[in-house]
Amino acid sequence: MLKTRILTALGLVAVLLLLVFLAPDWAWGLTIAAIVWLASGEWSRLVHASPVGRYVFGVLAVLPIVAWSFAKSDEILLGAAYVASLALWVFSVPVFLRFQIRLDGVYARFGYGLLILVSTALALIELRRAGPWVLICFMLPVWIADVAAFFVGRKWGRVKLAPTISPGKSREGALGALVAVGLYAVGMHLFAPGLASQVNLFLVIGLALVFACLSIAGDLFESLLKRQAGVKDSGTLLPGHGGVLDRVDSLLSTMPLAGLLWMIFH
Repeated sequence: MLKTRILTALGLVAVLLLLVFLAPDWAWGLTIAAIVWLASGEWSRLVHASPVGRYVFGVLAVLPIVAWSFAKSDEILLGAAYVASLALWVFSVPVFLRFQIRLDGVYARFGYGLLILVSTALALIELRRAGPWVLICFMLPVWIADVAAFFVGRKWGRVKLAPTISPGKSREGALGALVAVGLYAVGMHLFAPGLASQVNLFLVIGLALVFACLSIAGDLFESLLKRQAGVKDSGTLLPGHGGVLDRVDSLLSTMPLAGLLWMIFH
């Protein structure tokens, strides 16, 4: 299982890097739209949408992304999408996790999904427009947090982080993620061109730790949806990983912050 998980992850990273560095902007945007289409189908199944509801939800999620792939950036719309998504992750999701609230009603089941998927997709498109390395540098702490939490948790995990939501996650794994991302932030501050002159080290570390916390929140929120739906994985597309949502859950909670930070500091 671990071997399959690692091989799938390596394959995904290789394809991602090829697209990030070689694909034209419109092709990258359409790739993100395709991923969102797959993720929207999995989200719909988790919230028990009807077949018609799944289709409508997918179309509503994909259309703005396809349009954005061929349009110029609009910072007002971008900023509004990023702020709204961050407000959801900072204020609403912790309440959902704390009380294990079920997504009920059209607004919660589909409004939350649209906001989460579309804002993340826009951030991925805009950060890639800013430059392939810009996108990679913002995605790296998410991957680092995920890998560190997994391996530290396997080695030293004893105390459950959220036993009724995701029994496999441990506080030790979460701490490992925070430490690893903090070290990444220090390395970026030391070696990224121009970063040290724009932002002080403590702010970089603080923002990186926020990234790590949001990454964990995204993972836990998707785990809550799966537990409420009575499934282990969001899908079966990716061997060893489950579905698309299982692989991008941490990006959903972090990329809107990445997009907002780039708008503020670049």
